[in-house]
Amino acid sequence: GEYDYECGERMVAECPELVKAMFFHVISEYDWMTRKEKGIDIPADRILDGVPVLYFRTYVGAARKAFTSGLIGAEELIRVIRQAQEDLADVDKDDLKWVDLKRDTEVAIIALGTVLSKSKSGIVVPSSPSSAQSEPEPKKRNFFAKLFG
Repeated sequence: GEYDYECGERMVAECPELVKAMFFHVISEYDWMTRKEKGIDIPADRILDGVPVLYFRTYVGAARKAFTSGLIGAEELIRVIRQAQEDLADVDKDDLKWVDLKRDTEVAIIALGTVLSKSKSGIVVPSSPSSAQSEPEPKKRNFFAKLFG
């Protein structure tokens, strides 16, 4: 919404070690309808006090950025692509939603291929983040309880 970025700034200021990235879904029905196949312009990604600030049109776009940032692995990226396509199964293929999804899927596949080709050269492919995460310290829990509780 309108104050998402400001909320993210506060979170980064209070507990930067807990914020791996901020993702902002760019949606504008007016822009979407007027720009049609050109797609919606999205702001350039940036860094806020060491935290990536990432903008996306579709969940595939968000997943690609999470993948290239090392937040999710290749399997998760593929799952998001598959689910996004299934979610639009009943939408006409000429609908502009498919234009954005196809564009973001193509870019995600290129990113996936780039990482996989690097892995053949001895560079490690990002895998799923460890499911074993430490319990937040009490101070950190209290901060999030204030924000969301």
